[in-house]
Amino acid sequence: MINKIKNVKKILSLKLLIGLIFFIVALSFINAENQKRAQRILGAQTQLKLDQGTVDYWEQILKERPNYRDGWVQLAASYYKTGNLEKSEEAIGRARQLDPQNELILNFEKIIKETKK
Repeated sequence: MINKIKNVKKILSLKLLIGLIFFIVALSFINAENQKRAQRILGAQTQLKLDQGTVDYWEQILKERPNYRDGWVQLAASYYKTGNLEKSEEAIGRARQLDPQNELILNFEKIIKETKK
């Protein structure tokens, strides 16, 4: 009878140990997934700051050189990336005024209008 009790205690201890190992492994997977998620969020925030910095840069350039067609295209693309479709459309419209037959400008203008729908 005492041997049976000792065997039951050993089995319970072993099951407890195995359960604890699975619990630790699961926690490590959850922690790794949370770190990946945090990095994606931080990466998105960093990209948004970079994109806004690009908007600021092109706005400044175009204050100095308002007839710089490619600058307007770059500004339109920067606005587009930040989700500001209204300003993107305005900027590409300025580029089109400077070069009305440019295919890149005309195609990008279509993309902006389709995205706004």
